Amino acid sequence: MMTIKNTFGGILFAGLSAVQMNVQAVPVYDQGGNRLHLDGRVLGRHFFSQNKAMSGDAVIARINLWAETDINDQMYGYSRFEHDFRANKAESEPGEDYTRYAYVGLSAREYGYFDYGRNDSIFYDVVRWTDIFPVWGAGSFAIDNFLSRRGSGAFSYHNRDFFSLVKGLEAGIQFQGKKEGNTPVLKQNGNGYGLSLTYKLPETGLTVGGSCIRSSRTDAQKKLSPGRGDNMDAWVAGANLEHGPFYAAVLYSESRNLSQVRSSPLNIYGFANKAKSFEAVASWNTPLGFTASVGYIQSRAERLESIGQAWLDKAWVFFAAWPFNDNFRITTEYKMSLLKDDNALRLASQDAVAVTMIYVF
Repeated sequence: MMTIKNTFGGILFAGLSAVQMNVQAVPVYDQGGNRLHLDGRVLGRHFFSQNKAMSGDAVIARINLWAETDINDQMYGYSRFEHDFRANKAESEPGEDYTRYAYVGLSAREYGYFDYGRNDSIFYDVVRWTDIFPVWGAGSFAIDNFLSRRGSGAFSYHNRDFFSLVKGLEAGIQFQGKKEGNTPVLKQNGNGYGLSLTYKLPETGLTVGGSCIRSSRTDAQKKLSPGRGDNMDAWVAGANLEHGPFYAAVLYSESRNLSQVRSSPLNIYGFANKAKSFEAVASWNTPLGFTASVGYIQSRAERLESIGQAWLDKAWVFFAAWPFNDNFRITTEYKMSLLKDDNALRLASQDAVAVTMIYVF
Protein backbone atom coordinates (compact mmCIF):
# COMPACT_ATOMS: atom_id res chain seq x y z
CA MET A 1 0.00 0.00 0.00
CA MET A 2 1.34 3.42 -0.96
CA THR A 3 0.26 6.52 0.89
CA ILE A 4 0.34 10.13 -0.18
CA LYS A 5 1.79 11.30 3.09
CA ASN A 6 4.99 9.31 3.10
CA THR A 7 5.50 7.83 -0.34
CA PHE A 8 5.58 10.48 -3.04
CA GLY A 9 9.28 11.06 -2.42
CA GLY A 10 10.00 7.53 -3.68
CA ILE A 11 6.92 6.32 -5.48
CA LEU A 12 6.84 2.57 -5.97
CA PHE A 13 10.48 1.67 -5.36
CA ALA A 14 10.62 0.13 -8.77
CA GLY A 15 14.30 0.76 -8.77
CA LEU A 16 15.36 2.98 -11.63
CA SER A 17 12.21 2.99 -13.67
CA ALA A 18 10.41 6.10 -14.83
CA VAL A 19 8.11 6.19 -11.82
CA GLN A 20 10.97 6.69 -9.41
CA MET A 21 11.75 10.22 -10.50
CA ASN A 22 8.30 11.71 -9.88
CA VAL A 23 8.79 13.44 -6.56
CA GLN A 24 6.34 16.29 -7.19
CA ALA A 25 2.89 14.78 -7.71
CA VAL A 26 0.31 17.49 -8.24
CA PRO A 27 -2.08 18.05 -5.30
CA VAL A 28 -5.51 18.29 -6.90
CA TYR A 29 -7.48 18.56 -3.67
CA ASP A 30 -6.54 18.78 0.03
CA GLN A 31 -9.34 19.87 2.34
CA GLY A 32 -11.29 18.51 5.28
CA GLY A 33 -9.07 15.47 5.72
CA ASN A 34 -9.42 14.43 2.07
CA ARG A 35 -6.45 14.40 -0.30
CA LEU A 36 -6.28 13.73 -4.03
CA HIS A 37 -3.04 13.76 -6.00
CA LEU A 38 -2.35 13.36 -9.70
CA ASP A 39 0.81 12.38 -11.47
CA GLY A 40 1.63 11.04 -14.89
CA ARG A 41 4.33 10.48 -17.43
CA VAL A 42 4.93 10.07 -21.12
CA LEU A 43 7.52 7.51 -22.19
CA GLY A 44 8.88 8.05 -25.68
CA ARG A 45 10.37 4.57 -26.09
CA HIS A 46 11.81 2.78 -29.11
CA PHE A 47 13.21 -0.75 -29.31
CA PHE A 48 16.12 -1.74 -31.53
CA SER A 49 16.78 -5.39 -32.32
CA GLN A 50 17.54 -7.75 -35.19
CA ASN A 51 14.41 -9.59 -34.05
CA LYS A 52 11.63 -7.72 -35.88
CA ALA A 53 9.06 -8.83 -33.29
CA MET A 54 11.02 -6.93 -30.60
CA SER A 55 11.90 -3.83 -32.64
CA GLY A 56 9.83 -0.67 -33.10
CA ASP A 57 7.84 2.09 -31.47
CA ALA A 58 6.50 1.65 -27.92
CA VAL A 59 5.32 5.10 -26.76
CA ILE A 60 3.19 5.08 -23.59
CA ALA A 61 1.26 7.76 -21.70
CA ARG A 62 0.46 6.95 -18.08
CA ILE A 63 -1.84 8.64 -15.58
CA ASN A 64 -1.94 7.95 -11.85
CA LEU A 65 -4.47 9.07 -9.23
CA TRP A 66 -3.94 8.72 -5.46
CA ALA A 67 -6.50 9.54 -2.79
CA GLU A 68 -6.77 9.42 1.00
CA THR A 69 -9.49 10.30 3.48
CA ASP A 70 -9.06 10.60 7.25
CA ILE A 71 -11.57 8.55 9.23
CA ASN A 72 -10.24 9.22 12.73
CA ASP A 73 -6.88 9.60 14.48
CA GLN A 74 -6.02 5.94 13.89
CA MET A 75 -7.59 5.11 10.54
CA TYR A 76 -7.73 6.44 7.01
CA GLY A 77 -9.00 5.12 3.71
CA TYR A 78 -6.96 5.17 0.52
CA SER A 79 -7.24 4.28 -3.15
CA ARG A 80 -5.18 4.30 -6.31
CA PHE A 81 -5.87 4.18 -10.03
CA GLU A 82 -3.17 3.95 -12.69
CA HIS A 83 -3.77 3.47 -16.40
CA ASP A 84 -1.56 3.17 -19.48
CA PHE A 85 -2.44 4.50 -22.93
CA ARG A 86 -0.57 3.04 -25.89
CA ALA A 87 0.40 5.52 -28.60
CA ASN A 88 2.13 3.33 -31.17
CA LYS A 89 -0.83 2.58 -33.45
CA ALA A 90 -2.94 4.45 -35.97
CA GLU A 91 -5.97 6.24 -34.52
CA SER A 92 -8.27 3.90 -36.46
CA GLU A 93 -6.69 0.75 -34.96
CA PRO A 94 -8.01 -0.89 -31.78
CA GLY A 95 -6.05 0.26 -28.73
CA GLU A 96 -4.19 -1.80 -26.18
CA ASP A 97 -4.84 0.42 -23.18
CA TYR A 98 -4.90 -1.27 -19.82
CA THR A 99 -5.23 -0.58 -16.09
CA ARG A 100 -2.10 -1.24 -14.05
CA TYR A 101 -3.55 -0.51 -10.60
CA ALA A 102 -7.06 -0.04 -9.20
CA TYR A 103 -7.58 -0.75 -5.52
CA VAL A 104 -9.16 0.64 -2.38
CA GLY A 105 -8.09 0.03 1.20
CA LEU A 106 -8.06 0.94 4.86
CA SER A 107 -5.08 1.67 7.09
CA ALA A 108 -5.22 1.22 10.85
CA ARG A 109 -1.73 2.56 11.55
CA GLU A 110 0.29 0.07 13.64
CA TYR A 111 -2.41 -2.58 13.20
CA GLY A 112 -1.66 -2.79 9.50
CA TYR A 113 -3.45 -2.00 6.26
CA PHE A 114 -5.58 -4.02 3.89
CA ASP A 115 -6.92 -3.41 0.42
CA TYR A 116 -8.76 -5.08 -2.43
CA GLY A 117 -8.50 -4.75 -6.17
CA ARG A 118 -5.79 -4.84 -8.81
CA ASN A 119 -2.47 -4.49 -7.03
CA ASP A 120 1.02 -5.91 -6.62
CA SER A 121 1.03 -9.57 -5.71
CA ILE A 122 2.41 -10.87 -2.41
CA PHE A 123 5.36 -12.54 -4.19
CA TYR A 124 6.35 -9.07 -5.37
CA ASP A 125 7.21 -8.10 -1.78
CA VAL A 126 10.53 -9.85 -2.55
CA VAL A 127 10.59 -9.90 -6.37
CA ARG A 128 10.47 -6.06 -6.44
CA TRP A 129 14.03 -5.99 -5.11
CA THR A 130 15.45 -7.08 -8.48
CA ASP A 131 12.83 -5.22 -10.55
CA ILE A 132 15.00 -2.13 -11.07
CA PHE A 133 14.89 -2.07 -14.89
CA PRO A 134 11.95 -0.36 -16.65
CA VAL A 135 11.71 -2.95 -19.44
CA TRP A 136 13.46 -6.18 -18.48
CA GLY A 137 13.35 -6.04 -14.68
CA ALA A 138 12.26 -9.17 -12.79
CA GLY A 139 12.19 -11.02 -16.10
CA SER A 140 11.59 -14.39 -14.47
CA PHE A 141 8.06 -13.44 -13.42
CA ALA A 142 5.10 -12.41 -15.57
CA ILE A 143 2.29 -9.94 -14.87
CA ASP A 144 -1.17 -11.47 -14.37
CA ASN A 145 0.49 -14.78 -13.55
CA PHE A 146 -1.25 -16.06 -10.40
CA LEU A 147 0.20 -14.19 -7.38
CA SER A 148 3.71 -13.65 -8.71
CA ARG A 149 3.92 -9.99 -9.77
CA ARG A 150 0.76 -7.91 -10.33
CA GLY A 151 -2.81 -9.12 -10.65
CA SER A 152 -6.49 -8.50 -10.07
CA GLY A 153 -9.06 -9.76 -7.58
CA ALA A 154 -6.56 -9.67 -4.70
CA PHE A 155 -7.28 -9.02 -1.02
CA SER A 156 -4.07 -8.03 0.76
CA TYR A 157 -3.04 -7.36 4.35
CA HIS A 158 0.36 -6.01 5.44
CA ASN A 159 1.74 -5.04 8.82
CA ARG A 160 4.90 -2.98 9.17
CA ASP A 161 7.12 -3.19 12.27
CA PHE A 162 4.90 -6.11 13.37
CA PHE A 163 2.35 -4.23 15.47
CA SER A 164 5.14 -1.85 16.61
CA LEU A 165 6.83 -4.78 18.38
CA VAL A 166 9.74 -5.48 16.00
CA LYS A 167 11.09 -2.55 14.01
CA GLY A 168 11.90 -3.50 10.43
CA LEU A 169 9.77 -6.65 10.36
CA GLU A 170 6.94 -6.67 7.80
CA ALA A 171 4.46 -9.49 7.28
CA GLY A 172 1.86 -9.89 4.56
CA ILE A 173 -0.90 -12.22 3.48
CA GLN A 174 -2.94 -12.18 0.28
CA PHE A 175 -5.90 -14.01 -1.20
CA GLN A 176 -6.91 -14.05 -4.85
CA GLY A 177 -10.27 -15.05 -6.29
CA LYS A 178 -10.75 -17.35 -9.27
CA LYS A 179 -10.44 -15.77 -12.72
CA GLU A 180 -11.24 -17.61 -15.95
CA GLY A 181 -14.03 -17.05 -18.50
CA ASN A 182 -12.76 -14.98 -21.44
CA THR A 183 -9.35 -14.46 -19.85
CA PRO A 184 -6.48 -16.01 -21.89
CA VAL A 185 -5.65 -19.37 -20.37
CA LEU A 186 -2.11 -18.41 -19.31
CA LYS A 187 -3.54 -15.40 -17.45
CA GLN A 188 -6.23 -17.37 -15.63
CA ASN A 189 -6.01 -18.52 -12.02
CA GLY A 190 -7.99 -20.46 -9.48
CA ASN A 191 -8.47 -19.46 -5.84
CA GLY A 192 -5.09 -18.79 -4.25
CA TYR A 193 -3.23 -17.38 -1.30
CA GLY A 194 0.27 -16.25 -0.38
CA LEU A 195 2.44 -15.15 2.53
CA SER A 196 5.48 -12.87 2.79
CA LEU A 197 7.91 -11.94 5.54
CA THR A 198 10.72 -9.39 5.25
CA TYR A 199 13.11 -7.96 7.83
CA LYS A 200 15.33 -4.89 7.55
CA LEU A 201 18.29 -5.28 9.88
CA PRO A 202 18.74 -2.10 11.94
CA GLU A 203 21.54 0.26 10.90
CA THR A 204 22.88 -2.08 8.21
CA GLY A 205 20.90 -1.22 5.07
CA LEU A 206 20.37 -4.98 4.60
CA THR A 207 16.90 -6.47 4.11
CA VAL A 208 16.16 -10.19 3.84
CA GLY A 209 12.89 -11.92 3.15
CA GLY A 210 10.86 -14.61 1.50
CA SER A 211 7.42 -15.35 0.12
CA CYS A 212 5.40 -18.41 -0.83
CA ILE A 213 2.24 -18.70 -2.94
CA ARG A 214 -0.21 -21.44 -3.86
CA SER A 215 -3.23 -21.44 -6.18
CA SER A 216 -5.57 -23.93 -7.73
CA ARG A 217 -5.55 -24.14 -11.54
CA THR A 218 -8.54 -23.70 -13.81
CA ASP A 219 -9.95 -26.53 -15.89
CA ALA A 220 -8.51 -24.95 -19.05
CA GLN A 221 -5.03 -24.76 -17.51
CA LYS A 222 -5.12 -28.43 -16.48
CA LYS A 223 -5.53 -29.37 -20.14
CA LEU A 224 -2.33 -27.60 -21.20
CA SER A 225 0.89 -29.37 -22.04
CA PRO A 226 3.37 -28.77 -20.58
CA GLY A 227 1.97 -28.24 -17.11
CA ARG A 228 0.51 -31.07 -15.05
CA GLY A 229 -1.31 -31.04 -11.73
CA ASP A 230 -4.20 -29.34 -9.99
CA ASN A 231 -2.18 -26.58 -8.29
CA MET A 232 0.48 -23.92 -8.72
CA ASP A 233 2.95 -23.34 -5.92
CA ALA A 234 6.16 -21.34 -5.61
CA TRP A 235 8.57 -19.83 -3.13
CA VAL A 236 11.19 -17.09 -3.33
CA ALA A 237 13.96 -15.91 -1.00
CA GLY A 238 16.08 -12.82 -1.42
CA ALA A 239 18.07 -9.97 0.04
CA ASN A 240 18.89 -6.38 -0.83
CA LEU A 241 21.48 -3.93 0.41
CA GLU A 242 21.28 -0.13 0.30
CA HIS A 243 24.46 1.76 1.13
CA GLY A 244 24.68 5.40 0.14
CA PRO A 245 24.59 5.63 -3.68
CA PHE A 246 24.90 1.84 -4.06
CA TYR A 247 22.16 -0.75 -4.25
CA ALA A 248 22.35 -4.52 -4.77
CA ALA A 249 19.83 -7.34 -4.61
CA VAL A 250 19.63 -11.07 -5.24
CA LEU A 251 16.83 -13.66 -5.27
CA TYR A 252 16.27 -17.35 -5.91
CA SER A 253 12.94 -19.02 -6.62
CA GLU A 254 11.51 -22.46 -7.34
CA SER A 255 8.02 -23.07 -8.69
CA ARG A 256 5.58 -25.60 -10.10
CA ASN A 257 3.18 -24.55 -12.87
CA LEU A 258 4.04 -20.87 -12.49
CA SER A 259 6.58 -20.07 -15.22
CA GLN A 260 4.98 -19.72 -18.64
CA VAL A 261 6.38 -21.78 -21.51
CA ARG A 262 5.65 -20.52 -25.03
CA SER A 263 7.28 -21.68 -28.25
CA SER A 264 5.64 -20.97 -31.59
CA PRO A 265 8.15 -23.04 -33.61
CA LEU A 266 7.45 -26.10 -31.44
CA ASN A 267 3.75 -25.32 -30.90
CA ILE A 268 4.22 -25.39 -27.11
CA TYR A 269 1.90 -23.37 -24.88
CA GLY A 270 1.69 -24.04 -21.16
CA PHE A 271 3.54 -23.94 -17.84
CA ALA A 272 6.79 -25.41 -16.62
CA ASN A 273 6.15 -28.44 -14.42
CA LYS A 274 9.09 -27.14 -12.40
CA ALA A 275 11.24 -24.03 -12.78
CA LYS A 276 14.25 -22.51 -11.02
CA SER A 277 15.01 -18.80 -11.27
CA PHE A 278 17.93 -16.65 -10.13
CA GLU A 279 18.31 -12.88 -10.42
CA ALA A 280 20.99 -10.44 -9.23
CA VAL A 281 21.25 -6.68 -9.73
CA ALA A 282 23.55 -3.82 -8.73
CA SER A 283 23.12 -0.07 -9.16
CA TRP A 284 25.20 3.07 -8.60
CA ASN A 285 23.99 6.67 -8.50
CA THR A 286 27.19 8.32 -9.67
CA PRO A 287 28.53 11.69 -8.44
CA LEU A 288 27.94 13.02 -11.96
CA GLY A 289 24.19 12.54 -11.53
CA PHE A 290 23.55 9.64 -13.86
CA THR A 291 22.65 6.11 -12.75
CA ALA A 292 24.39 2.96 -13.95
CA SER A 293 23.00 -0.53 -13.30
CA VAL A 294 23.67 -4.10 -14.26
CA GLY A 295 21.68 -7.28 -13.74
CA TYR A 296 21.75 -10.99 -14.46
CA ILE A 297 18.63 -13.08 -15.06
CA GLN A 298 18.27 -16.80 -15.57
CA SER A 299 15.18 -18.99 -15.49
CA ARG A 300 15.19 -22.68 -16.38
CA ALA A 301 12.26 -25.03 -16.89
CA GLU A 302 12.52 -28.67 -15.89
CA ARG A 303 10.53 -31.82 -16.54
CA LEU A 304 9.09 -30.50 -19.79
CA GLU A 305 7.27 -33.18 -21.75
CA SER A 306 9.45 -34.51 -24.61
CA ILE A 307 12.15 -31.90 -23.89
CA GLY A 308 13.32 -32.21 -20.29
CA GLN A 309 15.24 -29.07 -19.33
CA ALA A 310 15.13 -25.77 -21.23
CA TRP A 311 16.13 -22.18 -20.64
CA LEU A 312 13.18 -19.76 -20.40
CA ASP A 313 15.47 -16.74 -20.11
CA LYS A 314 19.17 -16.13 -19.62
CA ALA A 315 20.64 -12.66 -20.06
CA TRP A 316 22.66 -9.74 -18.82
CA VAL A 317 20.86 -6.39 -18.57
CA PHE A 318 22.68 -3.03 -18.59
CA PHE A 319 20.96 0.25 -17.79
CA ALA A 320 21.88 3.93 -17.68
CA ALA A 321 19.77 7.01 -16.88
CA TRP A 322 20.63 10.65 -17.44
CA PRO A 323 18.35 13.04 -15.49
CA PHE A 324 18.18 16.59 -16.84
CA ASN A 325 15.99 17.63 -13.90
CA ASP A 326 13.24 16.12 -11.72
CA ASN A 327 10.85 16.00 -14.66
CA PHE A 328 12.90 14.91 -17.65
CA ARG A 329 15.41 12.13 -18.26
CA ILE A 330 16.74 9.82 -20.93
CA THR A 331 17.37 6.13 -20.29
CA THR A 332 19.04 3.34 -22.23
CA GLU A 333 18.55 -0.34 -21.46
CA TYR A 334 20.41 -3.17 -23.18
CA LYS A 335 19.49 -6.85 -22.88
CA MET A 336 22.35 -9.13 -23.90
CA SER A 337 20.82 -12.55 -24.47
CA LEU A 338 22.84 -15.59 -23.44
CA LEU A 339 20.50 -18.02 -25.16
CA LYS A 340 21.96 -20.05 -28.00
CA ASP A 341 20.32 -19.88 -31.42
CA ASP A 342 19.46 -23.58 -31.17
CA ASN A 343 18.07 -23.42 -27.63
CA ALA A 344 15.63 -26.19 -26.72
CA LEU A 345 12.49 -24.05 -27.05
CA ARG A 346 13.71 -22.11 -30.10
CA LEU A 347 13.19 -18.86 -28.22
CA ALA A 348 14.43 -15.59 -29.71
CA SER A 349 18.12 -15.18 -28.91
CA GLN A 350 18.79 -11.70 -30.35
CA ASP A 351 19.96 -8.81 -28.20
CA ALA A 352 17.73 -5.76 -27.79
CA VAL A 353 18.08 -2.10 -26.81
CA ALA A 354 15.38 0.22 -25.43
CA VAL A 355 15.96 3.98 -25.59
CA THR A 356 13.45 6.15 -23.73
CA MET A 357 12.84 9.85 -23.19
CA ILE A 358 10.63 10.35 -20.13
CA TYR A 359 8.67 13.41 -19.10
CA VAL A 360 7.00 13.29 -15.68
CA PHE A 361 4.38 15.69 -14.36
